Amino acid sequence: MTNSTTPTEALLIKIAREYLNLPLERSDEAIQSSLEEMAKFVNADRAYIFSYNEQATHCSNTYEWCAPGITAEIDNLQDVDLSELREWVSAHRSGEEMHVADTYALSPEDGVRKILEPQGIKSLMTIPMLSPKKLLGFIGFDSVKKHHVYSEKERKLLWLYAEMLVNMYEREETFKNLIKERERAEVANRAKSDFLANMSHEIRTPLNAIVGYCEILGDTKLSKSQLDFVNTIKYSSELLHGIVNDILDFSKIEAGKLSLSAEPLSLNEVCNSLSKLFVPQAKKRNVNFLINREFSSETILLTDSLRFSQVLMNLISNAIKFTYHGNVTVTIKEIQQHSRFTDLYISVEDTGIGMESELVERLFKPFEQGGQTPQHKQTGTGLGLAISQRLVNAFGSKICVESAPGNGSKFFFSLTLKKASHRDKKKNDTRKTSFIANYDFSNRTILVAEDVQLNRDLMKHLLRATHCKVDFAENGQEAVDLANQNHYDLIIMDLQMPILDGFEASKRIKSTKPQLPIIALSAAASMLEINYSKECGIHRHLSKPIRRNQLFEAIEETFNEKS
Repeated sequence: MTNSTTPTEALLIKIAREYLNLPLERSDEAIQSSLEEMAKFVNADRAYIFSYNEQATHCSNTYEWCAPGITAEIDNLQDVDLSELREWVSAHRSGEEMHVADTYALSPEDGVRKILEPQGIKSLMTIPMLSPKKLLGFIGFDSVKKHHVYSEKERKLLWLYAEMLVNMYEREETFKNLIKERERAEVANRAKSDFLANMSHEIRTPLNAIVGYCEILGDTKLSKSQLDFVNTIKYSSELLHGIVNDILDFSKIEAGKLSLSAEPLSLNEVCNSLSKLFVPQAKKRNVNFLINREFSSETILLTDSLRFSQVLMNLISNAIKFTYHGNVTVTIKEIQQHSRFTDLYISVEDTGIGMESELVERLFKPFEQGGQTPQHKQTGTGLGLAISQRLVNAFGSKICVESAPGNGSKFFFSLTLKKASHRDKKKNDTRKTSFIANYDFSNRTILVAEDVQLNRDLMKHLLRATHCKVDFAENGQEAVDLANQNHYDLIIMDLQMPILDGFEASKRIKSTKPQLPIIALSAAASMLEINYSKECGIHRHLSKPIRRNQLFEAIEETFNEKS
């Protein structure tokens, strides 16, 4: 304390410092301590805090300090009826203190005297705790041993203390409201996640059969028109799958739960796949689809190949959608080579209808769709570009746009990606040569747990080509029983099944056969479900719809890991 600081100021500064940034869990302790200090400073025998109910018809004692030899009254002063203390309440509502210099000078019929006299109170001072919104309560100081007339300085001190308590109360209320809002948001997010998970499951389950049977049907002897029909179904199912993934990806990105993987990516293979997918689409619209490959054909990079391709596919699909003549041109260019990294420039340019600058500004907002005019009505979720921008942001870059009405559009961005090691390149070469005929699981027995008959039939057809023995379970309990009765080299487990779900079934199987590998093949594709499946002892998680090579590669890798 400096020479210029009075004891009153020093006490206020001390309390203010204690209250400043005080953790809310310590507020009760701090209030009790400061109440004692204030009481001792003004020579009070008892100090307390009362809170009013919403209508200020009753009040309750919430904090109390008593000097040695003074009886505590807090237990006797709960839910006190204030019907006879209207003057008291009215004063507090008006922001006025109640100062009783001598209790015995009041009329014997006075409601205040009736409350104070049984407590032996000779004098008292109460200060309202008044926030801008409502009357919260009051602080009070009793003199029991002798009368006390409060000085102007003491009264100012008590008023400032009351204001500090109001500030602390409002801080607590703000914090409680934030917790409530967070809880509401969490409930809403859980509801959204549950809806997305259910929607994903309901769509992916039949989609799995459509995709699987298209692949099997494509291997049979078909006429040219029949093959066209199969390819149309296959393409349509891929579009539907893309829409489901867009919605789920957007949900993950919003929640900050999207993570990028790192796997070998051949730029040449990406370009070949894009050509196969988009050249036929462009031709139907009398548009030329061109790819400028300004990189080494041997370039292999480490990145999330699925997300990388997803961005390009979204941009190209959008370009073809709004182009009615001319070209859609993709450019992938190596700008600079570093020792461990490669700088890429990627653009998708079209000669389509173009856009006004106002539309460009809101192009990457969720659920916005460019070119929505009566002449150019388009379909889609309106999420493709929003997701693409967020994915490119996750890669550490940003999609830029150049466009003008009638002059087409150009979407472009730069990426710095890590070069693949020799080992990564070898893995990529192995993956390229893994055709269906190379998978032979003879002398292996696999249990498939799947409740949908369509998908059980599909798995039977798919696994038949690998020469393994297959048993089927229609629910989780049946899978547990069969696993305990027989020897299996692998279990392929659906997660959402009746009687006993795949999560619980996996836990029970792993408790008795910890070495038995389990692959989840499920329409449950959320990160929560994927993480929980790992906790249940599941080795891998494959999302429906599944491609043959994905399934067989996962089975082979699991067998190799086991051996």
